[in-house]
This record gives sequence, structure tokens and C-alpha cells, in this order.
Amino acid sequence: MHPGIFPAIVSTAMPERIQAIGILESYSLATMIIAADAVLKAADLEAIEIRLGTGLEGRRISLFTGDVAAVKAGSEAGKANNWRKRNAHKFGNNSVAVGEIG
Repeated sequence: MHPGIFPAIVSTAMPERIQAIGILESYSLATMIIAADAVLKAADLEAIEIRLGTGLEGRRISLFTGDVAAVKAGSEAGKANNWRKRNAHKFGNNSVAVGEIG
């Protein structure tokens, strides 16, 4: 398990710098943890937060940051490991959505 997973789950992750942001969404708690682990291992990325709780209409959300290429690689890895898929999105620095996967 990537060392950034647990701090992100308990909302204590403190990325050095927010660059491009990736968002991964799933309905399964276990699938989200596995996909978030794959995201962080795929490229030079830092977890921002992993929301696994209620109040999100059954969704689990993972937020991560890195440069645009790393976020894209992480999004692809998360998609490949998120067999109960929802969506993965990438947002560039100071821009609107640059793409959608799923």
C-alpha cells in the first residue's frame, strides 16, 4: 500500500504543492482504496484526500495532485484498477477540465 493512502483517508495529507488535480470516483470502498493505491504508484503524485464516508450518494472520491502528465498517467492507472467504475477527471493548473475518462 502506498504510504500516502492512510493520511489521505484521515484528511491529514499535506501535499507540498498543488499542481494539476485528478479526481477518481467509485461506488465501492474497497475498489476506491485499490484504485487510489494504483494512482499514487503510477507516477509522481501526491494524495490530497480520499473520501470514503457517507453523504456522497454512495460515492467514494479520491483527489490527487502532480504535473499534468503524472495526473493523466495516474488517472489511467486508477481507471484500470477501478472495476466498478464511475469517473476519472483531470484538471490542469488554473484551467477548466482538460479531459474525462470513463
